[in-house]
Amino acid sequence: METYKALVTNKTSCHLFTLPIAGALHLAGITEKQKQIFSECEAIAFELGHLGQVQNDYLDCFGDPTLTGKIGTDIEANKCTWLAVKCLELASMDQQAIMVECYGQNDAEKILRVKELYKVLDLPSIYTQFEKEAIGRIKKLIQQSSSAVPHDVFSEILTQLSRREIK
Repeated sequence: METYKALVTNKTSCHLFTLPIAGALHLAGITEKQKQIFSECEAIAFELGHLGQVQNDYLDCFGDPTLTGKIGTDIEANKCTWLAVKCLELASMDQQAIMVECYGQNDAEKILRVKELYKVLDLPSIYTQFEKEAIGRIKKLIQQSSSAVPHDVFSEILTQLSRREIK
């Protein structure tokens, strides 16, 4: 999971959240001397990025393509996803063998076996709990940040992430 978190930090959090927010702070006249504001914003942005990537991983597997607009390919593409990592954390030796045999294979039956394994391990419920806790953590970070932090902007981003369609 630590490797997954590092990937998310460097892929999603930095590019989609932290850098744009840092740029906006700079354009708004927030200087390097105001490191507290940058630190608080960065902490919130990293959490938003992590939540967004885990949601994306979940939607890739369990999302309705008519709502998400994409057909998931993470399993056959052998991507390091939250679902795959969580599965390997929870799986028995026999279940891990299924992952080794089926994950990263462009074969409909093997993809289905991985998805069934995710369901057997109750990953949809574990994801729901993760999402609830992540949203709570982010709300707390926003509330506890200084008044110079754009609370309304972060709250709106969190609202948009919270409304992503998972059916």
